[in-house]
Amino acid sequence: MMLRSFPLLRPHAGLRFLPLTVLVAALGCGGGQNGLGPGPANGKPSFLATIPAAGTSAYAITADAASKMVCVANQGSNSISLIDSSSNAITNTIAVGGGPVAVSIDAATGMAYVANSLDNTLSVVNTGSGADVATLATGASPAAVSADPATNRIFVANNGDSSVSVFDGASNSLLATVALGAVPDGIKVNSATGMVYVSSSAANTITVISEASNQVTATFTVGYNSLGSPLTPAALAVDPSSNKIYVANRLGAVSVIDGTSNKITAQVAVPNYPTGIAVDPSTHDVYVVSSSVSTVSVIDGSSNTVKSTASVSPGSFGVAVNAQTNHVYVTSGNAIGVLQGS
Repeated sequence: MMLRSFPLLRPHAGLRFLPLTVLVAALGCGGGQNGLGPGPANGKPSFLATIPAAGTSAYAITADAASKMVCVANQGSNSISLIDSSSNAITNTIAVGGGPVAVSIDAATGMAYVANSLDNTLSVVNTGSGADVATLATGASPAAVSADPATNRIFVANNGDSSVSVFDGASNSLLATVALGAVPDGIKVNSATGMVYVSSSAANTITVISEASNQVTATFTVGYNSLGSPLTPAALAVDPSSNKIYVANRLGAVSVIDGTSNKITAQVAVPNYPTGIAVDPSTHDVYVVSSSVSTVSVIDGSSNTVKSTASVSPGSFGVAVNAQTNHVYVTSGNAIGVLQGS
């Protein structure tokens, strides 16, 4: 079974990206040398830099605050690029498998795990040395990956056979395959609780898996819009300090889930077709990229309200946050935009 395609959510080769001067005018400029400095007083993210991608179709992105490393999956060139967040410079580009669509860094080991959708593999890359350590077989069409630094386990959501592959990061061995009742789109582990959350847009559900047992413990819907249409969950983010799970739904809402009760406590309106979501656990701010209107919405995690919105380049897709620097990284085709968080 091939990976399901959602054309409205994929970067398009024909998209034209805003020049740097237009981005600065749209977003403003942060204070300090080279635009670096504290977040703006109005709480709106400000533009810092544009990093030209070393590969094509910069897609998924993740950031590790401890190592100051940002990792970008270049879907069009079957590679990942490593960015030093201190200098915003690309330090290495490493070949991986076919069609890399997701990446996660284990903060405890410095290993990056890349889901390759076209050849059903997981690439293991040492971010320190740049070495391609191993290639592991996954289920069919892996679509998302999440590493738990507390347990050194890696969870891969397989879109093609409705399963989750669980790997031991120490031995690079498969520990378990968890069958799901629905086709998965996104996956995220809460390292504070040992619970894994899997989204399914087709079923309009979130499935919860226990790390301890590798068993499904709950499945629930994310709800419907005012017209009765399913919200269709896609990307996920977790705030381990508050035990909140944030779900970016394609029909213009972010569902807020209480990780203790698995209850949805709020639905926050955002523009349709959000493609990326990330949370800064130091501020509890949530950043949501909506590709349909090329914006980043900033949600206050304490009040569950949108406190600001910033324009970004057309074709923006993935988002990641470095909690130590409060820098926000947004992929957009063949470039990565860097914003100062709110």
